[in-house]
Amino acid sequence: MLTSQAGSVVLLPVLALTLAFAAPAGIQPAAVKLAVRWGPVMQSTTAEDNTEASDRYVEAVWPMRLSETALLLVDVWDWHSVRSHRQRAAEITRSTILPLVEAAREAGIVVIHAPSPEIAVRYEQWVRYAGDASREAAVERLLRQRFIDVLHMMDPPEALKPIVDSIPPALKALAPDDPTWPPADFRSRTGDHARYARLRPPAWREAGRLREIPEVLRPKPGDYVIASGDQLHRLLKDRKTLHLLYTGFATNMCVQNSRDYSMEQMGRRGYNCIVLRDCTTGIENAYTLDGLLLTKAAILSLEKLHASATSADLLRALRR
Repeated sequence: MLTSQAGSVVLLPVLALTLAFAAPAGIQPAAVKLAVRWGPVMQSTTAEDNTEASDRYVEAVWPMRLSETALLLVDVWDWHSVRSHRQRAAEITRSTILPLVEAAREAGIVVIHAPSPEIAVRYEQWVRYAGDASREAAVERLLRQRFIDVLHMMDPPEALKPIVDSIPPALKALAPDDPTWPPADFRSRTGDHARYARLRPPAWREAGRLREIPEVLRPKPGDYVIASGDQLHRLLKDRKTLHLLYTGFATNMCVQNSRDYSMEQMGRRGYNCIVLRDCTTGIENAYTLDGLLLTKAAILSLEKLHASATSADLLRALRR
């Protein structure tokens, strides 16, 4: 292994060219050679230099058949209640994700929209690969959500609002449910347990349900729209897709682990998940906004388990 005087790992130009252009035997011509990184991982060779400062990225060039690759757009919306996050996401959508989507379509990489279940079912592309059970559950969830919205618009008495908010979604949660514990009033944070409720302004809850996929990224006839990890898996299995290129928002939430089609969940299914780190941003706070620390931390966490790349490198590889 070659290192610089500062101790960082370097690649010889000849080695880089070899990795970039020498595909493994049997690779099909319709492939992309994408520069990726993962880690950081320990680069030490002795116990003396086995320190955290020795953790560095591993870089490689992965050849991937276009027919086995999908570009995934997670929760790319035209509105978000956090204005500063919405502004960053809108700029990334316009300047980075949109050109990438157009290039992917032209190259033959399938584009898959994953805008959350209640939004996905509004688009006609969603019915493809939606099994009967998934279709019924998603429609039920949509109808139930609209029912809740109507109840809120009617401005029910304060005593009824916790009951309205406690109406459960139709889709099952990832975690197993035990209805016997904790007690129902503790789960709903009502009665004697109301003090533990983490309240949000009504505008956060209500306005967010009106969001859509941005106009410039509305699904094309050849695109797909999915509402769940199971539906995504059916689509990928049928198309023999192995590699998932992740874009979208928020890095530290839905892209990372809070959706069943997130990198964590699809990685557990065995797919090769790659986050395009310039095509995403996290939701920050007053203590992390300067420096986008939560976004960077989420990307580091994703790189530990998966890998990352940039849209610029992908575009160059596609043009090649």
